[in-house]
Amino acid sequence: MSESDPDHGFSVVDRRRRGAEAPPAVSRASVPGAAPSTESAAVREASAPKPEDSEATGGAGPPRAELASLCAMLYSDALMRLGQVPDPVTGQPQRDLEQARFAIDLLGVLRQKTEGNRTPQESSMLEEILATLQMAYVRANRR
Repeated sequence: MSESDPDHGFSVVDRRRRGAEAPPAVSRASVPGAAPSTESAAVREASAPKPEDSEATGGAGPPRAELASLCAMLYSDALMRLGQVPDPVTGQPQRDLEQARFAIDLLGVLRQKTEGNRTPQESSMLEEILATLQMAYVRANRR
């Protein structure tokens, strides 16, 4: 652009259709590497979609950012690092006890820092996840 050309800025055109059908949701079962048999009942319950979630987002969009989602993510990462769940990229179980310990420690920090601010369901889920992972870590460390 030369100095004599005026700067008109830019304009934004919203091309979204109002009332358009939402894209289909991806279920956890269709995600490669997801192992529902290794998830505890508390994790499945906490990460299951709730009726109020779909009402709040209009039934579309990404999942809500919640403590349960963060705990489930760290739980699955720790299980993968403990070699109990195959790596989604390679399909092979791989052990990295240092990284597994880091994920478990992060969950411990979350438990400490959110004390008094969790719902009873979140508290029981977090306690169950931590107990499960700590026992799995001890068993993996003995090998």
